[in-house]
Amino acid sequence: MKYRPEIDGLRAIAVLPVIFFHAGFSAFSGGYIGVDVFFVISGFLITSILVNDIEKQNFSLKNFYERRMRRILPALFLVSLVSVILGWLLMAPSDFAELAGSLVAVALFASNIFFWQESDYFDTAAELQPLLHTWSLAVEEQFYVFYPILLFAIWRLGQKKIILILSIILLFSLTLAQYAAGEFQSANFYLLPTRAWELMLGALTALLLRHKTANFATKTQRELASWIGLILILISIFTFNKDTPTPSLYTLIPTVGTALLIYYLDSDVLVARLLSNRIFVGIGLISYSAYLWHQPVFAFARYRTIGELSSVNYLILIGIVLLLAYLSWQLVEKPFRDRSKVKAKSNLIFSAVGSLLLVLVGISLPPVKESQDNGQKNSIYSTIKSSPKREQCHFPQTDEALTRLPCIYFANPAQVAVVGNSHAVELSYSLAKYLKPQRVGITQYTISGCKHNYRVESEIKSICGKWHEKVVTEINANSEIKSVVLSYRNDSYISDKIYQIALVNMINEFISANKEVILVLQAPSLKVKINQYLAVSETGQMSDIPGKLRSEWSAEYLSKVNFRSLLPTEVQIVDPANQFCNQDFCFVTKKGLGLYFDDHHMSLSGSDLLVEEIDQFLSKK
Repeated sequence: MKYRPEIDGLRAIAVLPVIFFHAGFSAFSGGYIGVDVFFVISGFLITSILVNDIEKQNFSLKNFYERRMRRILPALFLVSLVSVILGWLLMAPSDFAELAGSLVAVALFASNIFFWQESDYFDTAAELQPLLHTWSLAVEEQFYVFYPILLFAIWRLGQKKIILILSIILLFSLTLAQYAAGEFQSANFYLLPTRAWELMLGALTALLLRHKTANFATKTQRELASWIGLILILISIFTFNKDTPTPSLYTLIPTVGTALLIYYLDSDVLVARLLSNRIFVGIGLISYSAYLWHQPVFAFARYRTIGELSSVNYLILIGIVLLLAYLSWQLVEKPFRDRSKVKAKSNLIFSAVGSLLLVLVGISLPPVKESQDNGQKNSIYSTIKSSPKREQCHFPQTDEALTRLPCIYFANPAQVAVVGNSHAVELSYSLAKYLKPQRVGITQYTISGCKHNYRVESEIKSICGKWHEKVVTEINANSEIKSVVLSYRNDSYISDKIYQIALVNMINEFISANKEVILVLQAPSLKVKINQYLAVSETGQMSDIPGKLRSEWSAEYLSKVNFRSLLPTEVQIVDPANQFCNQDFCFVTKKGLGLYFDDHHMSLSGSDLLVEEIDQFLSKK
């Protein structure tokens, strides 16, 4: 293939926005579309290579995959190895176990499936995943499993039929993506079926270019088309955001822009000269390594920081990323791509052994990390537990929640009902455990992510609205239940009058049915996950780690709880801040106990601190 420096410049346009997006620069709110640009470039380049091999009757799956391994695996193995070493040194056992799981997925080119199951790409928790970005590599490699075979199989049909078949695949994949963008957003983002059309767009561009004549367009037309292509990409980078459905019809904007650039760029076009600038080409050459390094560098920096990194911090980190990218390009990528230095057989052996090693490391190290004796820190880790009934008894926000029976434990019939969202789960178990010797059982009614929206008119037909109606009706009809404990995470909406009134109405419904009502306020939320507080507390006192100022929490939440005057006098209020905070600070750990298992959910240890106060309000007659 003829070398086209503007393609390397286009790679720079793709990778830099991704890096700035993950660094949190708000101007690059759509920077993640750089991955979409990469998909189109990849589809174009791979198709060009395959067509060249097929036409020369030199097509070989073995050679194709060997070239892919040579291009992708050496730098990927290096970044994965460094990530697992840093994870071993810096991460809590539970976080390291998650990293190890992603390591196995990377080796099997299934990390897109792994992260689809584990985390939302745009969720703040995803920022701490060192190998999150490898999902895109998995998509490409899965595409390469079937695409070369398909292209070879249909090649004899001729150019028109090949374009028709690939166009049908593109349209089917794009249609699926548009549908899934509304119903299955996470699967839509991560999985191949809804991403294949972007690679196919690059493939079709490559096939159309084969028959491009010297006079296919005037210089003015090429200038105009290339500027339109660049502007479409830039518009996406600076106007898209995490709420833009991706991939979807919106994604045609940057991907069509990329295809226009690839097709219309010639050396006499101004945009081509801009992209062929030494700086852009230089960044493009190291773009793969830069993409690989940026996520682990950012993730570990965040993991070791309480609060937000500053823009200056991120600029320094970006400088480190580019330096690492240059070094790995020079010392790893270039030598492995040189066939005189690394023979095909050696590359295949290296690839197989490296992949196997990643799998073995990912499987074997988490138990070792878990069993390490880290003294006081290890003792605290052992107290950071969620409810053993969480998976069994906590309902997802789906229609299934409207038909499933609630859990009752440890005595039946239950006399206490605990109601709320995910913040009531550990409280349910702690309270049930505390009441077990008294032969008093609890019924757990919890659903993920719901506000206390009882009979909110605009939400009455939502799953949360229907669930609350069902739960209130069931509890009030159950004469065995004497007390109701309410617990929600509501710091983001507690000041909203609609939800204040909804909560008051729900409490009044219970009271009118002669139920004792105890309202547990939200525990003080942390700035980051508890594991990160422990990670940065390598030395010094860890038994009582301060999280945030109590006055800061009061400003965030307690001052908003101004609806107490709306509450009936019969309701009892339990405030976790009274147990978690002193006059000055709200704590992450207290007397060697981890009070949370993430950044806002109370652990069982934290919930245990509240049950005695709750118990004194319970009606158990």
